[in-house]
Amino acid sequence: MPCHGIDLRRDGSLNAHVDSVRYSGGMVAGLSLMSGGIMRLRPAPPGEIARSACENGEGGVTGEYSSASRAIDGDEGKEGGGEKEEEQPYLEGYVDLYLPPLSLYVLSEVARYRYTHELLPSGAVFRNPDGTETAI
Repeated sequence: MPCHGIDLRRDGSLNAHVDSVRYSGGMVAGLSLMSGGIMRLRPAPPGEIARSACENGEGGVTGEYSSASRAIDGDEGKEGGGEKEEEQPYLEGYVDLYLPPLSLYVLSEVARYRYTHELLPSGAVFRNPDGTETAI
């Protein structure tokens, strides 16, 4: 499996993305060493699902996603270039995951291919289920 490291500065962040199968394989794992962080998962736009999961014929993408990505790209669907991604209600919402120091996360299957992941910048606040907050 391909391996690469990312060393973020204290004020760094990592923008939302779905990793390339070519460079990251069928599973994405990360290790948080020196400091905690907040990972945000959001539903990926159908076009990004298709690009990342189907590059090498991998990734559990159903026909509904393949046809949806073609519609957004303008190959079929509404006249004038297909539907706009921002009009899709399933793209709303997110889940934040607190990654404490020395934690390991693994993204596979649905989380790997159908959600973008990003690391929020320093100063972000994680809201715990009990109502308390953890500042990063």
